[in-house]
Amino acid sequence: DGEFPGTLMLRLGFGLAEEAAETAEEWRRSIARMKTRQPFQVRLHVYQGRGLPAADSNGLLDPYLKVNLLGQQIKMDKMLKTTDPLWYRTLCFDVQLPEAEFSPQINVQLYDWDQFDSDDYLGMFFLNLQDAFVVEDPSADASRFPDPRWYPLFFEEAGDTEGEILVSAQLVRKTTPDQVLPEPPPIAPSLRQMYLEIIALGCRDMVPYHFLPMQLPFLEFEVDTASGKQMAVTETSKKPNAANPNFLERIILPVMMPENAIFAPPLKIRAKDTRLGGFSKPVVGQGIIPLEAKLPWSATYKPPQMELFASKEQMAGANVVEGMDGEGAAADGEGGAEEAKGGPDGEGAPELDPLFRRGLDEVAAKRDREREEDPLATMEPADLHKLVESKAGPEDTGAGVFGAMRHVVVPKKRKKKRGASDVWMDQDALFAEEDDDGPPAYMKDRVVLPNELEEEFKTTPFETYELHLGQKFGGGVSGSTFRVVAKFKGLVRLMESEDEPALFDLGELLKPKGYKVRLYCLRAVGLTPMDMGFGGRPGKSDPYLIVKLGKTTFNDRENKIDDVTDVDLYKVIELNAELPGASQLDIKVMDHDDIGSDDLIGRTVIDLEDRWFDQRWQSWGRENQVEDIMNVRWATKPVERRTLYIPTNTRGQGTLECWVDIMTPAEAGAFPPDDVALPPVQQFELRVVIWKTKDVVPMDTFGGQNMNDLYVTAWPEGCDKQNTDTHWRCKKGKGSFNWRMKFDIELGPRTRTMKFPYLHFQMWDKDLLKWNDCIAEGMIDLGRYFRKAYKRNASINVFETPKGAAAKRKAAGDKTWWGGSKKQLEEEDDDDDVLPPEDDEEAPLLAADGEAKEGEADGGVGEGKGGENGAGVGGGAYDFEPLEAGGDAGNIEMSPVPASGDATDPAAEGNGEEVTTPLAPPQAGGTAEKGAGIGAPPDDTTAGAGAGGGGPAEATDAAAKGKAKEAAAKKKEAAAPPPVEEEPAPATEADEDNEELKALIGTFKGMLGFGEADPQDSTWLAMDRLDHNTNVREPMGKLCYSVWLMPKEVANVYPVGPARDDPNTNPYLPPPTGRLKFSWNPFVMGSELCGPALCAKIFCCLISIVAVVVLIFCQPALNLVIAILF
Repeated sequence: DGEFPGTLMLRLGFGLAEEAAETAEEWRRSIARMKTRQPFQVRLHVYQGRGLPAADSNGLLDPYLKVNLLGQQIKMDKMLKTTDPLWYRTLCFDVQLPEAEFSPQINVQLYDWDQFDSDDYLGMFFLNLQDAFVVEDPSADASRFPDPRWYPLFFEEAGDTEGEILVSAQLVRKTTPDQVLPEPPPIAPSLRQMYLEIIALGCRDMVPYHFLPMQLPFLEFEVDTASGKQMAVTETSKKPNAANPNFLERIILPVMMPENAIFAPPLKIRAKDTRLGGFSKPVVGQGIIPLEAKLPWSATYKPPQMELFASKEQMAGANVVEGMDGEGAAADGEGGAEEAKGGPDGEGAPELDPLFRRGLDEVAAKRDREREEDPLATMEPADLHKLVESKAGPEDTGAGVFGAMRHVVVPKKRKKKRGASDVWMDQDALFAEEDDDGPPAYMKDRVVLPNELEEEFKTTPFETYELHLGQKFGGGVSGSTFRVVAKFKGLVRLMESEDEPALFDLGELLKPKGYKVRLYCLRAVGLTPMDMGFGGRPGKSDPYLIVKLGKTTFNDRENKIDDVTDVDLYKVIELNAELPGASQLDIKVMDHDDIGSDDLIGRTVIDLEDRWFDQRWQSWGRENQVEDIMNVRWATKPVERRTLYIPTNTRGQGTLECWVDIMTPAEAGAFPPDDVALPPVQQFELRVVIWKTKDVVPMDTFGGQNMNDLYVTAWPEGCDKQNTDTHWRCKKGKGSFNWRMKFDIELGPRTRTMKFPYLHFQMWDKDLLKWNDCIAEGMIDLGRYFRKAYKRNASINVFETPKGAAAKRKAAGDKTWWGGSKKQLEEEDDDDDVLPPEDDEEAPLLAADGEAKEGEADGGVGEGKGGENGAGVGGGAYDFEPLEAGGDAGNIEMSPVPASGDATDPAAEGNGEEVTTPLAPPQAGGTAEKGAGIGAPPDDTTAGAGAGGGGPAEATDAAAKGKAKEAAAKKKEAAAPPPVEEEPAPATEADEDNEELKALIGTFKGMLGFGEADPQDSTWLAMDRLDHNTNVREPMGKLCYSVWLMPKEVANVYPVGPARDDPNTNPYLPPPTGRLKFSWNPFVMGSELCGPALCAKIFCCLISIVAVVVLIFCQPALNLVIAILF
C-alpha cells in the first residue's frame, strides 16, 4: 500500500556458550554506545530526478517525495507533468543520533499525485547516514555541500523499477538539542550562458493518436533549469507525409547550464498534432535528451560526429554514371519523392552531358550492328547464305571474296544423333572437377560482416530518440500501456557562442530528394520454430518477408516456404524513398498460418538516413564500382547478419543475411540490380531397379517353413512410396524382382529432395491375415550425385561398373558410324546440333561408290559378300533409318534398335559381363542382286549380321574382319601424323567373341536359376533393423539395386516402362527367377507353399490319418481275413 513501516537494526552472534560469556561485556558496551546520542540536524539536499516511470496516460507523472527518518516524515511539493523534476530543496530533520556505527537510514519514497484517485507508489531508496558529510561548525561550513549521487529506485529489490533521484546528506552538529540553526543556503548550482543548437530533421513512424492518423504535427523543445524554462517550437509539417514529417529546421536556444555537469537538465521533447483547425493540439509523444554528455566540460562529453557526414559530392554520386538511357526513373512511392526529376522544390535531377549521351547512343548502335553482322557476337549461328548475300554487292561480278562465294554450294550439315550410351556422363571426369566454383559474381570483393553494420560503425551521423505515450504503472486491467509512438531524429549540441557554424552544410539536408533503395535478402538462418512438431519431428516455420518503408509495403506471403528454420530467400526488393524522409526500413520475417493470423518470427529495422548521410557508408565498396558502359557494377556494400527480435523478448529469434543499396534514380537506371536469384528448379527422373535380395532373415518360421512373402518398398524424400511385386514363398532369403521404379524429383536449392537427398529402402513380409511385417530398412545418401546432376544438368549412372555403362561409353567414344575416331567427328561437327534418334531426319547415307568403298576399307563391322560392291556400314552412337543402297540393291530395312543399342539381362549374367540380344534380322523390301552388310552399332557388342539377296553372309568370319581392320589401320597410319602418346592396343575380335560367349553363358545360367552374378551397374546394400530391447541394429539381409538419374527431357527421349512394362530397355529387365510355380504334383506344390520341412510333416500326418481311417473302416474285412487264415 506504499506505507513505510520503518527499519529495524539487528546484531546477531553465533557461537559456543563459553564464547558468549567471553563477549558479554563487549555486547553491553555496544548497547551503551548506542544509547549515547548527540544532537544533529540532518539536511537532505534533493536536487532532481530523471527517468522516472510514467504513471499517467500522457507518458508523464506528477511526482512528489516522502522522506522518513527516525519517525519523522516530510512530504515535498508535487511537480506537474514531468518525468525529470527539478526540486533543488533542502529538508531538515532535528534528531539525536548515536555513533556513526549505529546511525539510521533515511528512507525516500516516490509517489505520483492523482487528482481523482489515490496516489500511486512508484518506488523508494535508502540513504545511509554513515556516508553523510559532517559539518562541525555551522557558521563556517554550512555552505560546503557534499557531491550528490544518483540513487536508483526499487519496489522490493534492486532493478524492479526505473528512475533515479539525485540527493546528498549533510550532518550539522548541534551543541544542544534546542539550538536553533540558521536556514540552510540555497543549493542551486552556479550557471553559465550557453546556446543549444537543435537541428530538427523530423519525426519518423508516428503512430495514430486516438485512432486518427497525424494531421499537422510539430515539436516543442523545453529546457528546465534552475533559472527558469526556455522553449522553442518547430513549424507544422506533413511532408513527405504526416506520419514521417520533415521539419528541417536549425534552432538556436539560449540556455543557462550548470557548471557542474551532474546537474545538467535534460532537453524535453513534446510532439503535438494540430487538429480541428488548431483548436485542439494534443500531446502525441514525449521524450527527453540528456544534456550531461553534451557539455564541453563534462567528464562524459562526446563531441559531435562532424566527420561522419558525407560530402556533397558523395551524396550526389560524384564520378558515377548517372544513367544508361539518360532518363531518371520516377521515385513515385507513396512515401517517397514526388518524381525523379525534381524534389519538393521542383528542382530537376542532374542531366547527362550531351557528349556522354551521344557516346551512349553510338555504343548502343554499334552493339546492334555487331549482333546483326557478326555471327560470333550472337549465340545463334548465322545463315551462311544470308551472310554472303548481305556482304556481296548487288551485281554478280564474281569480284571479291563474298562475290566469289555466291557460286559455292554449301553442303547441308549432318546433325549428330545421340544413342543411349551417350547419355551417361563419365563419373571419373565428372567428380574429378571441383565442386566449389568460388563465390557468385555478386559476392566478389563483397565484405561479409558477422553482425549488423551499426556494430561496425558504433556511431551514426544523426541522433535518434524515442517518443513515448502511456503509463507503466496503474494501467488497469490491461496493465502497462507504455509504448513507443514515434522517433525524433536530429542533432543536438551545446555551443558557447551562437555564431558558431553549423555542424555540416545544411543545403543538401534541407532539400529532400528521391532515391531508389534496393534490399538484397539472401538467407534467414536459425529462425525460431512457430509451428508444433508432430510424430517426433521438430517444429518448423513457414517464413516469408514483409518489408515496409513509409507507406510502401512489400508482402511476399504468396511465396512462403514451408517447414524450414533455415530459409533461402535470394531476392532483391526495390523501393522508392525520399531522404530526408521516411527512412525506417522495417523488415519482418513472418510465419504463415492457414488458420488464424500469421505470427511474427522476428524483425529488424535499418535507418536509411543514417547510412545515406554517413561518409563511411558512402565510401564503402566504392573501389569495386565499375563504370564501364558494357560492364557496370555498383559499389559493393557489405553483407550484414542482422539479428531478428520480437517486442516481448530480448533474445534473438534468428539471423537475416542482407545488404542495402541506396542510389539516385539516374544511378539506378545506369546500374542494374545484382542478380542474386537462385538457379531455377530442374525436373529430373530418378530410376531405381530392385534386382534381388539375399540372406534375408525369414519371418514365417511356423513349422520350420523359414520363408518370406517378400516385397521391397523404395522412395526418395518428397516422393510417394513405390512397392515391387511380391515374391511369394521366398526361400533361403533369396528374392528376385527385376522391378523398375520411376520417381519424378525436383532439384534446386530450396527443394526438399536436394536438402534431404536420401533414398530409402524397406523389405517387408506380406501377410494375408494380419499386418505386414517390416523385415529391414536401409538408406543411401545421393547428395553428391544430385548436386552434380543439378549443376551440370547431366545424367548419372550412380553405380556404373567398368563392364557396364563405362564400357558402352568407351565403345561409343572409340568408333563412329564411318569408322573414324570420335575426336575427328567432334572436330568436323563441332557446331552441329545434337538430336535424339527420332529427331534425325537425315540418316547417314552411302550414296556414292567412293563412300561405300571407304566404308569397307575403314572398318565397317559387317561386309556383305553377295555381290561385287557390298556396302559395309558400321554403327557408332547412332541408330539408322531404313537405307537404300542404290538402284541395283533392294530396299533393306532394319527393325528398331533399343535406345541403348542392346538389351541387357543384368540379373542373369554369368561372370559380370554384358549380355546383349542380337538385332532383329533385316527384311528385304525387294529382290537384291548385290549383298549389303549391315553392322550393329558399337553399343551392341554382338558381331554384325550380314544380309544379302544373292549369297550367304560372312559377317561372322573373324579372319575377314581382321584383314579389313589391318587394311584400315595401315591406311590411317600412312595418313595420320605420328602419335604423341602411345595408347594401349585395342582388344582383338577373338577377345570380343570370348566376352560375348561368357556373357551369353551367364544369361542362360541366370535364366535357369544358377549362378550368383550381379547385374551390371548395381551394388548391394546391407539392410538392418533396430532391436528396441538392446538398442543395437541387427543385420537382416542385403538388397541388390541400381540407380540412374537423368534430366526429365532426356528421360522423355529415352523412355522406359515401370516394373517390367514396355519399353523394357536401358536396361532390359528379364522375368524374375525362383518364383512360385503351379504343379499338379501335390508334393511339389506343398513344398512350394509350405517349405520342404513343413510339407513333409503335413504329409506324414495325412498318411497317418489315412492309415488309421483305413484300419477303422476295414476292420470287418480284416477280422474275416484273420478268421479265415487262422
